[in-house]
Amino acid sequence: MAAYVIANVVWKDLKGMAEYSRLMPPSLEKYGGRILVRGEAPEVKEGNLTLSRLVVIEFPDLEQARAWYGSEEYRPALQIRQHSANNDLMIVEGISL
Repeated sequence: MAAYVIANVVWKDLKGMAEYSRLMPPSLEKYGGRILVRGEAPEVKEGNLTLSRLVVIEFPDLEQARAWYGSEEYRPALQIRQHSANNDLMIVEGISL
């Protein structure tokens, strides 16, 4: 069953954002990840969410999503993002239709 990494990222350092944008996408390949959504200022229709840059990444399953997040391939990008941005991030399992 597919799994999704959902993140809201508020970049404080544009140089860090540029480096992250270069390093992160290649880290997905080994784990079957693909970016589905990467958008600025999502339009919130209900509730009180404060979103800045919403990202949704799909993985084949929870195991692959978790493996990617903890991987050597992603670690350099992760460290840059954690230092250069305020982040909310979750991993959730999808449903079978």
